[in-house]
Order: sequence, then C-alpha cells, then structure tokens
Amino acid sequence: MKPESKDKTDLYNSSVLERFSNFLDSHIFATRLVIIGIFGGGIIIIGRSIRIGTRFSKVDHVPKEFISRHIYLRGLIKGVDISDSTLHISHIPITRFIWFQTKNNDLLPVSLFGIVPMQSGVDWLKSNCIGREVWFQLMARKQQSHIDCVVTLKKNWLRNMCINAYLIENGLAKAGHVIDDAILDSTSLHYLKIFKKAEIIACRKQRGIWKYHHNTLQANEVGIISLVKKFVGHFISRGKAALLSYFKHKK
Repeated sequence: MKPESKDKTDLYNSSVLERFSNFLDSHIFATRLVIIGIFGGGIIIIGRSIRIGTRFSKVDHVPKEFISRHIYLRGLIKGVDISDSTLHISHIPITRFIWFQTKNNDLLPVSLFGIVPMQSGVDWLKSNCIGREVWFQLMARKQQSHIDCVVTLKKNWLRNMCINAYLIENGLAKAGHVIDDAILDSTSLHYLKIFKKAEIIACRKQRGIWKYHHNTLQANEVGIISLVKKFVGHFISRGKAALLSYFKHKK
C-alpha cells in the first residue's frame, strides 16, 4: 500500500471515530436510556427464564430441573390434610415485582419426604404449622399429585427446625421407605440416614408411638411369662400328685 493511501485510510478512520464520539457527547441522555433499556430487558428475560416471579400452585408447574437440583422454595402453610398429612402451601416467589408475577391463588400440595406421619403427627402439624412461613426443599414428584419435600420451620431467630426429623424423633411419625431408586441421590440418602437415626433415638427414649409399642411388648412378655409359670406349676403339681399316688400304692 502506498504511503498516501495509508494516510487517507487512517484519516478516514479517525474521522469516523470522532464523529461517533461527538454523536454520543451530543446525545448522552439518549445513550444512557438505551443502555438502561438493554440492561433492564436482559434482567427481565433472565428473571422469567428462572421463574423468579412465578407462583407455583400445581405439581406439574414446578420445573423438573428444580426438583432434580433440590431447590429451596418459600411459602406459607395454609392447611393440613387429615387423610394423608399433605401440607397445602401458598408458594411465595423470589420477587414480587409486577413484571414477574403470575396471578394464581391455588395451593401447592406438599408431602413430607421420607416419613410416615401418625395421627398424633397430623394433629401436631395442624396445631403448630398452619399459618407459619416455611422453607421447603424439593425432593421428588409423588404420583404427579404431590411433591415430596423436606420442610424447615423457623424455631427462633437463631435456629431452624426440620419438621420431618422432628416428627420422627418425637415418635409422631415413622421413617418411610423410598421405593423409587431414581430419586435416591446423595441428598436423598443423606436425609434418609438422618431420619433413621432419629427413629432409633425415639425408640430408645420411648417417645410417642414407641412408648405404646414398648408397653405392648412388655405386656406380651408378662403374658408369656405368666403362661409359662402356669404351665410349669400345673406340671409340677401333677407330678407331685402322681408320685404320692405311686408311693401310697406301693405301701
């Protein structure tokens, strides 16, 4: 390239940059609005893609990746089903901005993962959990009608309480058996081990249902021992009578 043509190209490039710079300087307010608009649009698109304003009220509305990653959601317990101890939770979205919100007043049916609540456990849930705010960790879909969750209740400003483990540890529920191997990942197995240990503690300390179970076992043991004693006593008495009759006959 000749030196003259190179100088002309550099001069043209510098002229274009200078014009663009002058345009930005003269329209600085409009430029800022464009940048803010692009940034805000990006935030809205990202927010909708991760459902930060979506209020989940049905099982099939919850994304599969949320369940597989065991995402935590927040909500209010509005009711407890007596028949199957299902918690009816009003899900609270991450954000309440009007751009993200979806209008829906239905409640999300949540079952307690890894446990089988007894009637005393259902009564405890009704007395202590309705109207309380909780965090619930998604674990698995249950027959497309419920979502199995580990539910955490705020006990005080320092401590949280896992409802699943609390019910088992106090003899208000039994540790359940998860049949579906597909959901037995490391997180699920971790919770199941915790629940099994809690059940052992409740059994050793004879709490709740295990207290009655222990008393029943003791009653059965006493009954068996009394039957054995009665049988042995009857056998001895008959043996004594036979011996006396034998000696009398011999004399």
